[in-house]
Amino acid sequence: MNTIAIVGICIAAATIAVLAVLMIWCLFLKRDRGGEQEEENEDDIEQGRNREREERIGEGKGIRNRGLDCFMNAPLQCFVGMDDFCDRIKDEEGINVDNDEAESDDELNGKSGVLEKFKRFIEIYKKDDNCNMVDCEFLREAFEAEFPSSEQHDTRQFIMELFEAIQSEQNISNQPFISSGHKDHKDAWEEYTKNNTSIIDDFFIGMYETKFQCECKEIETVYEQFNHISLPITIKNSLETFNLWLKNCKKNTYSEFKCKKCNSFKKFEIVKQITKFPQYLILAFERLDTHKNVKLDGIINFPLNFTMPDPDNNENNKQTIEYDLNSIINHSGFIHQGHYTAKSLRNDQWLNFNDSLYEPLLGPPINDPKAYILFYKKKVSS
Repeated sequence: MNTIAIVGICIAAATIAVLAVLMIWCLFLKRDRGGEQEEENEDDIEQGRNREREERIGEGKGIRNRGLDCFMNAPLQCFVGMDDFCDRIKDEEGINVDNDEAESDDELNGKSGVLEKFKRFIEIYKKDDNCNMVDCEFLREAFEAEFPSSEQHDTRQFIMELFEAIQSEQNISNQPFISSGHKDHKDAWEEYTKNNTSIIDDFFIGMYETKFQCECKEIETVYEQFNHISLPITIKNSLETFNLWLKNCKKNTYSEFKCKKCNSFKKFEIVKQITKFPQYLILAFERLDTHKNVKLDGIINFPLNFTMPDPDNNENNKQTIEYDLNSIINHSGFIHQGHYTAKSLRNDQWLNFNDSLYEPLLGPPINDPKAYILFYKKKVSS
């Protein structure tokens, strides 16, 4: 074999070797790119699932429970579901505290009032981000004195304390309003609102009118405000509980009342009715009997919506007040050892909130056997 032939064979072999290396490299490159593409596809699938879950669940976030915080987390979820209330509170300020804007959680923990902490919580919750859980430790610490973190507490008491704290920062006077001598309920409400202009008063406070009528027909009318209504549980645990209250008036005969006109003790007929309906009506079933140290379980039938007679009704005005169920606080367990959860309506979707967890419900919570507190929203007149 001559030299030229040998050189030709060597060149051919080298070419084949180079082509083989190139083919192997291309195969590896294709496999790597395929793996990257597969990972990208998996990320897209996961993101799609997240988007699908968010669309399915709607507007919602969980709230971290650091131990025994469910008594606070449940009502906070209910308040977040009140869009008009949340929109309004952003611009609220206290007149009885230093409301300089806090720049950090450390400042929020000790320098600002409850209103500022509550506003900060709403702001964090409503923030459009990828976070599905919020922490409101700064708000929890504001109530440590009244509700020690080492103990369990009644969620209704927390709601009342929250209301009173915000009212004390915004109202000129925080004395209970019990007044008589007004010409009608409108006159009484006008007097009340002169010194009580807080956001709590605007959204959650209503007014009772109570008429005391003696046997001699002498009548005395008294007006007082309320922030919630307690409903006793009937023996049958049925719709009777709600229907008795829906009659709007309670008539009872009492003795041992002294009539100013008769100047002696006589039997009085007492008629009590609501003359000012709040934007959000809070009804609390008396399940936790602290006197007997027991919890009253059982299904209580309550409506998703109901109608009340308008206190301004007259011959020419037959309008009514309508309410729709907006959220529920449930209590499970026993009187001194239990757990609170919430069900709230968000963008026409009912969600179930259990501290940091939340999930969609198939429908509205009808006759929930664990229902403890109901929040109803007044319909806007068309």
